[in-house]
Amino acid sequence: METRVQAPMSVISIEEPNSRMFKVEAQVDFISNQYATRNITVPKILVVDGKTLEEGENYLCIFERGNLKQNKDGDRTWDYFWDVAAFDIKESDGDPMDLPWDDSPSYADKDLAKAPAVKPAFDATAGQRMTQHGLNVRTALMQAVGMHTVDGNHTAANADTFQLADEILAYLTSRIFTDSPLATKAVNEGAVVKEVIDKPKLDTLWNIPERIINGTEFKNAAMQNGLDMGWIMDKFKSMNLAKSSDYVNEERGSYLDLFKLILIAAQNDGVGIASAEEI
Repeated sequence: METRVQAPMSVISIEEPNSRMFKVEAQVDFISNQYATRNITVPKILVVDGKTLEEGENYLCIFERGNLKQNKDGDRTWDYFWDVAAFDIKESDGDPMDLPWDDSPSYADKDLAKAPAVKPAFDATAGQRMTQHGLNVRTALMQAVGMHTVDGNHTAANADTFQLADEILAYLTSRIFTDSPLATKAVNEGAVVKEVIDKPKLDTLWNIPERIINGTEFKNAAMQNGLDMGWIMDKFKSMNLAKSSDYVNEERGSYLDLFKLILIAAQNDGVGIASAEEI
């Protein structure tokens, strides 16, 4: 049975048992398509940045399986408590959202109550991950300031607030994205990890700028590191790139990410200023 599923939720009622969470009763078809599910946990930390959690509204959520309910055997989806790890999309009333898999079984039928054969993957492009990270940073800082504010007055040292914001940011990031969504998707589709290879380390002799924002800056950085543009173009061809901007436009990463890949290739080929210094 899947432990993390993307699916729609139609909210019926909301309770507020404490300052950290909401308890929701909702219709969630992947749990049961005939009966409402109670005690769905929604952390209050998720209800920020203009998001609202309202009765009668429909949301697209990422659910995580919680603890097994008392006196249940764990064979069916409704044998567990479920938590909302992320939600973002509110659908208009009367517009039912499709489940993220086809021909889903009746989860209220005891004979067919099985998790879907293929886990719905919550994947994202590099651009989407960057956008979400920016939202998470803003959310974390707003939450930290709010937690350290009493009667309109900020009551904590700035360093403490920033430390709390970092902790909230780490939580948000861990709940929305896995460390490697592409690897996770591959494993979900049957791939088996045989070996984990450490990421190559860049030589400290390279002159690596803090940022590169366009192709001109990329070329300048390459020249400063003694890299021949003809050699770089050969590397681009092996990566199916005509120019550096293709890497960014295809959302494979940033100019700086591409530049670091080129430096690693330079180390392997023994070209550039780092290799010259070793001689």
